[in-house]
Amino acid sequence: MKRRTFIKTAGLTTLSACLPGPIGQVLPAQAAESRLPATGPLSGRRILTFNSVIRVNQIKVTRTRNEGFDEYDRHTPENIKALRAAFAAGWPGAPMTWALSWRALEDSRPNYQAARRLVREFHDQYGDDVTFIPGAYFANMYNSREQVNRDIHEALAKVSDLLGGGFRPKSLVAGFLSATNQKYLAEQENIHVCQGNIWSQFGIDNGDGDGSISYPYYPSARPTLSPGGLAGRRPGRDPVGTSRAGRLNESIP
Repeated sequence: MKRRTFIKTAGLTTLSACLPGPIGQVLPAQAAESRLPATGPLSGRRILTFNSVIRVNQIKVTRTRNEGFDEYDRHTPENIKALRAAFAAGWPGAPMTWALSWRALEDSRPNYQAARRLVREFHDQYGDDVTFIPGAYFANMYNSREQVNRDIHEALAKVSDLLGGGFRPKSLVAGFLSATNQKYLAEQENIHVCQGNIWSQFGIDNGDGDGSISYPYYPSARPTLSPGGLAGRRPGRDPVGTSRAGRLNESIP
């Protein structure tokens, strides 16, 4: 499916998720294309990802400190199921990624218990990936790189326990994540897909950023925004990152 076609279809579907009647009609050929396996080199390909974050507070500063309001009433089972149904209607057969914050992995309130159950069901039904988001987009603003690595390691274990059956996340959603932490993710956690940069912004969620290249590239490890050399890279093995807008970029150790 062409990117513009998907965005138009999924956008209309999302806006109309609670309305009766058929929306977001997708041709059989488009549905078949969406289920094609993602194989082959990245060179020459345009890849769109669809991620959703389930969190307790607007800004997760550390494991025990939060800023912003409690979002409990937004992460209802009804809202989560409506989002998944809208995406399925807009792009039949396509998997998406669910990223849970530290507290969303532990919160015992009914909405979060239901959220954890639903992402397990979506993994089984659609093949969705389920992973962790450290620090609500700005983990490195509030934590040392060593602490971020510890959070990633322990939270990924929590996600594996949540889904069971030897499940291991294929990706990490992080907003902004330092090159050092992305290198750790690839070398120590064996995860090579990382959403590690987002749009240029000022004063959003308490953080600023210069944004990132929108299309595939291999950035330097010092920093991820600086394009790195291709010599010695390992296609399909080096860490990969997508922007929050769904574009793809890459980082190599």
